[in-house]
Amino acid sequence: MSEERTYKLGEAARLIGYKDGYMRSRASSRAFPTVKVDGRLHVTESTLKMLKHIRSGEIPEERLVDMAAAARIFGRKRKHMDAWLQARGVKTVLRYGLRWVKRDDLEIDLVPRGTAPDGYVTLKEVMDATGFSRSTIRMRMDAGDLPYTIWLHKAIFRVEDLEAFKKTYAKRYAKLRNAHRVTTEVELSDLDRKIAAGEMISMPQVLAMTGGDRSNIYVFLKRNGAHMVVRSVGGRSTLYVAAEDARALAEKRAARRARGNGGAQ
Repeated sequence: MSEERTYKLGEAARLIGYKDGYMRSRASSRAFPTVKVDGRLHVTESTLKMLKHIRSGEIPEERLVDMAAAARIFGRKRKHMDAWLQARGVKTVLRYGLRWVKRDDLEIDLVPRGTAPDGYVTLKEVMDATGFSRSTIRMRMDAGDLPYTIWLHKAIFRVEDLEAFKKTYAKRYAKLRNAHRVTTEVELSDLDRKIAAGEMISMPQVLAMTGGDRSNIYVFLKRNGAHMVVRSVGGRSTLYVAAEDARALAEKRAARRARGNGGAQ
């Protein structure tokens, strides 16, 4: 059996891309194995290969990258990578006393965001289709009202399940399906002006004015074509109704109650 080839420290440093002084310093601190040939320190070919892998942050033949390279791929800090990978069920591999990640596992998360297989939709697409907030969708998922599947560490939904969900919850969440969502600076400024002028009022004010309750007021507003606006700021949504429409609705409800009381007398 032929002996393994060895390299002088200076030659190895050039092949790896290290500075000569750095290579000698690391050898002196026993950061990697060395052998003596004619009284001088050398590294074996296997050690040179190991150092090349560590230097590049990749082991191509095993499709492995080190944790620092994985952090760069995802734009994250190295100190957060262990917990981040663990949360996604990605296991690491031990090589040369260091932790490495399989490229195949990383490519799962490199799939473009907002994509799903044929016949399925993403959570964002469900939000767009229903007008419901992310938290509302999550609650319905947890309650079992909206079936889902985990694909590439993300929830996806069958199109037919989405359609059934929309039909079931159309009335219950009428306010979000029929109200315009205000998010831009210009729209928010205009809405704030109308609120200050009393042209738009909040739902508690509508309830006090009409004498209704939350369980049925949205249906009455929708049936009577009331102008509704959802003010969305910082993830918080508040429903406002045109004061004129709320007053008209209050008069209708008062007239209906009066007729009912008259009929009972």
